[in-house]
Amino acid sequence: MTDMFERVLPLLHQYILLGTTIANANAYYRGQLISVNEKSFEMRLYSAEGEYQGRLIAPTMAISSVQADTRELRELSLRVKFNMTCELEAMVASSCV
Repeated sequence: MTDMFERVLPLLHQYILLGTTIANANAYYRGQLISVNEKSFEMRLYSAEGEYQGRLIAPTMAISSVQADTRELRELSLRVKFNMTCELEAMVASSCV
């Protein structure tokens, strides 16, 4: 458990692809790691298009694999930033009308 915590900790606030195994079921999540400790972690989840899909909170010991700094994840980061910028521009435009 501590090994995976130590492996994931430097990835805090980065976009990652994380695999978990809970009750013999494997799942993969794409998003930004926003907090981690020895007991649990929290991620903001995004679609491949950079759309926000929610949050995941799960036990750190459930982490089975992690990928970071891939081309797909760098592109995801840009898509998320683009979507956030568009949302902010829409909010500003609607408040000026």
